[in-house]
Amino acid sequence: LMFEEWKKTLQRVALLLPSLQERSEEEQSSIVETLSSIIQFGSVPSPHEGIVYFDQLCTQSPDIVAYLCTMLGNAVDQQQNRPLRVRCIEVLNQILNLCPRNVAAAFMPGVLAYLCRTIKGDYKKGSQVVLSALIAFSDLIAKVLNDSENIDLLREDDPLAPLRSASINPVSVPKSSNISHPITPLGETMDRKWLTNTIDRISSVIKTIYSDSGIDLILRNKYKVRLGLTQSASKIATTCTEILSPVLPQLIDVIVQYVQDEIPEISNRAQQALSEISNDVSQTSQKVGFILKENVGKIFKSFPRIVRTAQDPIILQLTQRIVGYLTVMTGKNQEDGRCLMEGLLSTNFNLITSSLSQVMEFEAFDVLKNPQGTTRKFIENPLENSNEISNENSVENSLKKETYPKKTFKYFQDERISRNLGKICGLLGYGGNIWMCLDHVTSQFSRKSTRRSAIFMLNHMIRGHVGLDLDSELGIPSFNLKIEESIIDPILEAYLSNSMWEELGKELEENSSSWVELNATISTWCFLLEGIGNLAEISGEKFDRCLMTALYPLLEKLGDPNPHIALSARVTMLKICRSCNYPNVASMISANSDYIIDVIIHHFLHLEEFPRVPLVLKGILLYADENFIPLLNDTVGVLFSSFDTNFNLNNPNLILTFLQILNNILFVFKLKKDRENLQLESQVESQVENGKDALEKDSSNKEDLSKLENFQDEIQHENEISHEDEIRDVLQDEKNELGADAKLISEIIEKAQNCSSWNSRQIQLAVMEIFKLGLPLLVGRSNLLTSVHGAWGSIASRMDDEDDIVVLKSLEVVGVMSEISTDFLTSKFREDLWPKIRKTILKIPKFENRFSQKSKLFSGIFRCLKIAIDRIGLGHDILLDIARSSRPYLSSAISDDVSRDAIEMWKALAHKDPDGVWFLLMELQGSTFSHPFFGNAR
Repeated sequence: LMFEEWKKTLQRVALLLPSLQERSEEEQSSIVETLSSIIQFGSVPSPHEGIVYFDQLCTQSPDIVAYLCTMLGNAVDQQQNRPLRVRCIEVLNQILNLCPRNVAAAFMPGVLAYLCRTIKGDYKKGSQVVLSALIAFSDLIAKVLNDSENIDLLREDDPLAPLRSASINPVSVPKSSNISHPITPLGETMDRKWLTNTIDRISSVIKTIYSDSGIDLILRNKYKVRLGLTQSASKIATTCTEILSPVLPQLIDVIVQYVQDEIPEISNRAQQALSEISNDVSQTSQKVGFILKENVGKIFKSFPRIVRTAQDPIILQLTQRIVGYLTVMTGKNQEDGRCLMEGLLSTNFNLITSSLSQVMEFEAFDVLKNPQGTTRKFIENPLENSNEISNENSVENSLKKETYPKKTFKYFQDERISRNLGKICGLLGYGGNIWMCLDHVTSQFSRKSTRRSAIFMLNHMIRGHVGLDLDSELGIPSFNLKIEESIIDPILEAYLSNSMWEELGKELEENSSSWVELNATISTWCFLLEGIGNLAEISGEKFDRCLMTALYPLLEKLGDPNPHIALSARVTMLKICRSCNYPNVASMISANSDYIIDVIIHHFLHLEEFPRVPLVLKGILLYADENFIPLLNDTVGVLFSSFDTNFNLNNPNLILTFLQILNNILFVFKLKKDRENLQLESQVESQVENGKDALEKDSSNKEDLSKLENFQDEIQHENEISHEDEIRDVLQDEKNELGADAKLISEIIEKAQNCSSWNSRQIQLAVMEIFKLGLPLLVGRSNLLTSVHGAWGSIASRMDDEDDIVVLKSLEVVGVMSEISTDFLTSKFREDLWPKIRKTILKIPKFENRFSQKSKLFSGIFRCLKIAIDRIGLGHDILLDIARSSRPYLSSAISDDVSRDAIEMWKALAHKDPDGVWFLLMELQGSTFSHPFFGNAR
C-alpha cells in the first residue's frame, strides 16, 4: 500500500514535467527538486515493508522510469535556464544510478543522445552544464559497460554465459507531442552479440565527444570543462579498461593532456587516473598492451615531423601524451612479471631513440665563444671568499646557487617541453631494461650527429632508472636502493671514453671549426659532465671508488677556460662531494692528492703527449686550500721546468694557461695570509678585552684602564693605515716566517716578467694580475724591492700601450705599488710614469658614455694619481703640473665618472699643496667652466 502511494505521487509530479517550459522559474525549480526528493525517498529501504521502492518500480513499471528520463532529457534540450538544465541533468543521472544495470542499458542509447547534444552544443550554454553532462555521460557508460560485469561475455568458451545474460523486455511509454526522442527499452538479451554491438556504437560516440573538435574550443579552455573531461575520461578508462580498449588510447590522450594542468584538482585527478590505469593494465590481457604499444609507435613515428612544423602548445600536448602512455606502460604484467615498457622497447627502441634524436637538436648556449673569441665570466674564483672552504654547508649552499647551463632546443622554447623530454627518457630507463638502454644509446656516442642527444637521453635514463624526477609528478615510486653496483662501471666507462674525449678535445682546439661547431662541442662537454654528476648522485658512497678514474678528467674540465664547461665540472664535483660525504671540493682534492700529484708530475715531464695537464693543475689550484701548499713543492719545480722548456713555442694558449696556474698559486697563498691576519687580529682583540676586564675589576686603577682604551684605539687606527705591518709589530711576529713561500712568490713574479713581451691582450692582463696579487704578498720580506724593481720594467712599458684595457690594468698595479713601495715609486714616478700619463690626459678624448673604454681608462688614471699623491712624496712642481693638466676634467661636460674621479684627485692635491690649488682655482673663477671645485682647499 505504501509503495502504491509513493508511485502515484511520483506519477503526479512526472506529469508536470512536459509543462515546465510554460511555468515560472520558481515553479520549474520546485517541480524538479520535488521529483529528486521523491526519488531519493524511494532509494532507501522503507521503514514499514523494508523494500526499496525505486527497485520495485524498475521491476514492475519500467515505463514510468523511461518516461521520467525522456521528460528530463527534453527539459535539458529545451530549457534556457542554466541552473535548471544542470539540475535536470543531475536528477537524470540520479535515476540512472539507481536503476538496475539491465534497465540502464536499455535507456543508454536515448540518454546518450540527449547528453551528446548538450556536450557538443552551443558554447553559450555554459561550462557548468557541460560539466554535469560529462559526469552523467561517464557514469552511465561505467555502470553498463564496466569490466567486472562484462569481461566474461567476451570470452569465446564460457559455459556460464547463458546464466550471466539478462533479458530486457519491451516497455511502452505514454505518447506526448513534447517527446522528441522517447526512451524505450529494447527487447534484447545482454549477451556477447549485444555487448559487441554496444561497444562499437559507444566507441564511436566516445571518439566524437573526446576528440579535439568534440567540444567548442572556447569551452575546452574553461576550468569546469577541463575538470569534466578529466573526471569523465578517467572514470571510463579506469572502469572499462578492457571492454572499451579500442578507445582507451583516446581516453588516455584526454587524461594526459591535463596531467600538468595549472589547477591542482585537475592535475591530481589525471595523475591518479594514470596510476589506476597502470595497475589495471598489469592485470588485463595482452590486447590492451598491444593497443598501447601500437599507438605509442605511431606517435613516435610522427613525433619529429610534428615537432619541426607545429607550434609549442601542440608540441607540449604531444609530449604530455607520450609521458602519459609511458607512465601507464610501467605497470608489470602478473603473468610473466614483465612490464609493457620492456615489450615496447624490445621491438621499437631503435624507432624511439631515432625519433628522440631528431627532436633533440640543440641551439648554442647564451654565450659560449663568439667569433671575436671573447667569453662571458660566469663563475668567480672561490678563493676570493675565505668562507667557501671553511663553511661546512658550502656544498649544499653552492648546489642551490649553481646549476648546469640551461639547454636551448632548436624547434621549441617552452621549458615544459624540455622537462617532458627528460621524463620520457626517464620513463624509458625506469620501465625498460637498463642494460638494453645502455647498449642502444652508447652505440650512438661514436657518431657526431647523434652524440649530444644520446648523452642527453642516457643522463635522464639513469636518473629515471631509480625513479628520480618521476615519483613526485607521475606517482611512480622510487626505489629505496641506489643503482646496482654492476651498472656503475659500464656507464662511467661510456662517459669517460678516451676516444670520445680525444675527439672532442681536438674539435675544441681546432681553429678551423665554425662557431656553431664550437658551441656544439662545448655543450657536449657540459652534457657529459652532467651525466657523471647524475651517476654520482644515484650511486651514493659507491662512487668513491670511482674517483681514481673520474677525478683527473674532472679536474681537467674544472680548469677549462670556457666558463660553461668549468661551471658544469664544478657542479659535478659538488654532487660527488655530497654523495661521497666530503665537506667541500678542497677536502676531496686533498684526500685524493697522492695519486693525482703523481700523475700530474709524470704528465708535465711528457707535456707533448699530455698537452692539457696544465688545466688539471689549474683546476686543483682553483679550489685547493692552504693545506695543499706542502704538496706544491715537487709540482711547482716540474711546472717551472716545463714552463722554461715550452716558453719559446709559438703557443700563446699554453703560455696563458701557465700564467693562470701561477695566478691560482698566488690565490692559495693569499688565502693563507688572509686567514693568518684574521687570526692575528682576533688575538689582539682578545688580549685587549682580557686586559680591559682585568682592569675593570680594579676600579682604583682608572688611569691604566684609560691607557688601555687609548691603546686599543691606536691599534684600530694603525690597522686602517697599514693592517699587516702594525699588527705584526704589536705581536712582535717574526718577519721571515714565510721565507720559503716568499721565494716561491718571487719566482712566480719572475716567470710572469718573462711573458710580458707577448702582445696578446689576455697574456698581458694575466701578467698584470700576477703583479697585482703577488707583490702585496711580499710586504715585510727582504725580496720585495727586488721583485718590484723587476716588475717595473714590464709595467712601465705598457703605460703607453695602444690597448686601453692593458693600460688600465697597469695603472691598477701602479696603485698597489704606491701603497707597498713608496720610496721606489717616488723616484720612478717623475722619470717613467708621469710623462706618459701627462701625454695621455692632455689629449682630451670624446667620452661616448660612462661604460666606454676611454671613460674607464681616464677614471683609472685619476684614481691612480690620487693614490700616488696620498702615498708618494711628489715634488711641488709635479703636483702643480698634475693640477694644471687635469683642470679640463673638472667640467660637467666630461663623463660623470671621469669628472668625479678627477675631483677626488683634486681633493688629494688640496691636502698636499693647498696654496697652489687655491691659486689654480682662482684662475678658474673667471673661466667658462661650469663645474668649479667645491670644498675648503685649506
